Amino acid sequence: MKLKKSITLVCGRAIKKEVEPLKGPFIGVDFGAYVLASLHKKMIGAVGDFDSVNAKQMALIEQHSAFIKRLSPEKKETDTEVAIEFALQQGYNHLVIVGGLGGRLDHSLANIFLLLRYQQEGLILEDAKNRIQVLPKGVYTLPRDDFQYLSFFAFKDAVFSVAEVKYPVSQKKLLLGDVYAISNEMIHNQAQLVITEGLVLVIQSSD
Repeated sequence: MKLKKSITLVCGRAIKKEVEPLKGPFIGVDFGAYVLASLHKKMIGAVGDFDSVNAKQMALIEQHSAFIKRLSPEKKETDTEVAIEFALQQGYNHLVIVGGLGGRLDHSLANIFLLLRYQQEGLILEDAKNRIQVLPKGVYTLPRDDFQYLSFFAFKDAVFSVAEVKYPVSQKKLLLGDVYAISNEMIHNQAQLVITEGLVLVIQSSD
């Protein structure tokens, strides 16, 4: 089994209080690199066009990052896409994106669709109220942590089971567009998920 090599990508919507307790390694994405630098957290790299930071903030980023990848504001890929590819090139295979939700809906949706593209790379979107991932067929243990609620949406028609929750489900069909599988509750420290068919968007959340 391939060993998990984790890294946190901190994007521009991240706030200091959610980044401060996190442990590295880190990649800063655009203004997220400044958030890390302002907390004196070292980065293996900072990626972005940096049009959202001023000269003083950029200087601080340069002091705290081992590598700067400057991008043109006019590009096909988003800053986050380039940061993900950079992380993969460095050998990381479990990526958590912090600060990729909230704000403009198109940016949030773009990051959710990146979960679909990079499902095999263990990509997760997380903030103070949500942990989001796309999972293919397989058996999974979902730790509760700070997220009480558990919801499922099909990216591809699926069959799934979930146990150790308030409303257990066994071999239930979940079709693209179904919204019935939301707001289940995690009643233990973890839940057991089995996806027999399809592709499932899993959202753990809190109020």
